[in-house]
Formats: sequence, C-alpha cells, structure tokens
Amino acid sequence: MIVLYRSSFPLIISGVSLSVPRGEFLVCYGSSGGGKSSLLNVIGTIDRPTKGEVTLAGYRIDANTTDDVLAYLRLHKLYATFFCHLNSLNLLLVL
Repeated sequence: MIVLYRSSFPLIISGVSLSVPRGEFLVCYGSSGGGKSSLLNVIGTIDRPTKGEVTLAGYRIDANTTDDVLAYLRLHKLYATFFCHLNSLNLLLVL
C-alpha cells in the first residue's frame, strides 16, 4: 500500500497495490484531483511515499530512501519524459 500526505492535502493516495510486469503498458486515468499525478510522482521517484513502499526494479522505496538511491534509479533504471498537451503536463515512465 502507498500513502502520500502533503501539508495542503491531508491524504492524496491510499490503498494502492499495483504490479506491472516488465514490458506491459499501463494507463492511469481518472477525475481531476484523483491522485494520478501523485501516483506517477511516487512511481517516478519524484516523491517518496509517506507510508508504505514502492518496489521499482528490485529497489524498495519508502519514506527513508536516500536521495542517492533515488538519483541512481532515475539515472539507470527509469526513462521519464514530460510533455504538455492541451494545457496539461503529462508524464511518461518507462522501466
């Protein structure tokens, strides 16, 4: 389970359990404010989960994961691209 708290919002993501096999394609969609970007930020190592953990390429990411580990994952294990479409910022992650 992933939980992410921010000072401006008491709870952003809760109760998420997700497994994506290598080579699979996943779409994340939903209503505005539903936590899509927050979920992608946690998966993309931009944010750390406040509670719970994410396992990415065999690395466990939680609230105590160091910046060095996150930087290594972003540099060697993730491909991320940001693009704008119709006034929204989108994120594409490839593992």
